[in-house]
This record gives sequence, C-alpha cells and structure tokens, in this order.
Amino acid sequence: WFSEKALLGTDKGVYVFEVPARATKSQIAGAVLELYKVAPRKVRVVHLPAKKKAMRSQRGVGTRAARHKAYVYLSTGDTIQFA
Repeated sequence: WFSEKALLGTDKGVYVFEVPARATKSQIAGAVLELYKVAPRKVRVVHLPAKKKAMRSQRGVGTRAARHKAYVYLSTGDTIQFA
C-alpha cells in the first residue's frame, strides 16, 4: 500500500498491506513471515467502506470499492525490503 502516510510509518517499523476481506490476523502474520522472513510483533486490520464519489460523466455519481488494510508492526531492527 503506497501512500504518503503509509511510507512515513515505515521509519517506525509499521508496514501497510492491502489484504483480502476474509483474511485473519494470524493468516496475515503467517504470510508476512513466509514472504519476507520477518516475524510481525502485532497486526491490525482496518475495513475501509465503499464511498460515493462525483464522476465527470453523465451518471454523476460512482462508487469506490470497499477495501481492507493490514497494519503490520515489526520489532525494532527488522525491516521489509520492497523490490
């Protein structure tokens, strides 16, 4: 999840990922351990509901999809390198 707020958190060891809606905290922690070889200290999951947004078309209003984010907290000294 690349946003300005998410990138500022990487200095403190907090990484943000987009996850499937049915993913649990233990599944997310296991995936991070498997993919990045780093054990997370804590995982928090956030539900972002769908939003109505004004569109520049004849329809007038569109809907932005609902999403799920996971905040993964790492121990001090651990980092995740993105390619």
